[in-house]
Amino acid sequence: MLARHQNKMFAIKRYNTDTATLDTLAEETAVLRRLMNGGGHPGIIEFFGERPKAIFTTRNGKQESTVALVLEYAEGGELFSYLQKGSCDPTICRAYFLELLSAVRYMHEQGVCHRDLKP
Repeated sequence: MLARHQNKMFAIKRYNTDTATLDTLAEETAVLRRLMNGGGHPGIIEFFGERPKAIFTTRNGKQESTVALVLEYAEGGELFSYLQKGSCDPTICRAYFLELLSAVRYMHEQGVCHRDLKP
């Protein structure tokens, strides 16, 4: 989900509080905050905070209260989707790979292990 505030786009990650536990939410929030220590890393999405009682209007007009995390909006989309579109110049692929390695190294330095890296 996307949101706009003062002409800036944000990505909103909503949680269904019926299925997500508060421990899971607290753990994810703590990890995101840890990654923002010292200004974060340019290869890692910025975390702006959580909204414990965010109100959203569904497509059928019903209002729901949920927990939401506010994140930087990555306008270019996912790297995997970009690479699936066709061939990638080896120089550009190498640059992306080095950026990815730098971000993973930063996460490890912060004590975070990413469990969902994909080829």
